[in-house]
Amino acid sequence: MLKLVGKDLLAARWILLCGAAVLSLYSLQPFFSAGFILAAGGALALAGQATVFFLEDRNKTEILYLSLPVSRASIVGARYLLGAVLLAAGGAMVFGIIGWAGALMHVPRPAGGFPGLLSIEAAALFFPLTAFFLSLYLPFYHRFGFGRGTLLFTAAGVLCAALGAAGLKAALSDAFASGGGEAVIFGAVRVLRLSLGTPLFVLAAAAAVFIPFLVSLFLSTRFYARREF
Repeated sequence: MLKLVGKDLLAARWILLCGAAVLSLYSLQPFFSAGFILAAGGALALAGQATVFFLEDRNKTEILYLSLPVSRASIVGARYLLGAVLLAAGGAMVFGIIGWAGALMHVPRPAGGFPGLLSIEAAALFFPLTAFFLSLYLPFYHRFGFGRGTLLFTAAGVLCAALGAAGLKAALSDAFASGGGEAVIFGAVRVLRLSLGTPLFVLAAAAAVFIPFLVSLFLSTRFYARREF
């Protein structure tokens, strides 16, 4: 599996590096809110996964891999390992490079009251949400292939995002009415952390990352085993 992951990263390295460079440079501008940077980092991880799938589809390499003495389960596992690598890389970009560079340069952010990128609350939003959308994308890909799978995932992802935003607005209606929706969301996460305690909160956030990945891996393995080429 590690060789498959290495092959994917090597094939897409220049596209991934260009995306990371653009995100790093533009995110240091003061008119980009911290919430926007978190969303952009998650989008970069998703785009990296889609880029690898696009290159495989364009070069017709998937059939070659299936002709080798490698099980379909191993191929699926390698793609999930790649997703984990991209998730970690996106987190490293947001919290390691952009977060610390912004802090050292004292870059102001628009959303007043937001604790900043270098916070447990920010990480607890970035990693579970990005993992959720990666976990949503992969079963669609393994069931329908790159073209149909990506289109169906996009529709499902937009629907999930809209429902999530509507649910948050309904649950925090009074706070949203006063404006500053981004600060309200991070404030609610902070209240949750304080009520649970930091160790339990971090454990819950970690479970919110791993559980969707495990469920998604189970579904993708079943879908890919039955898929015909």
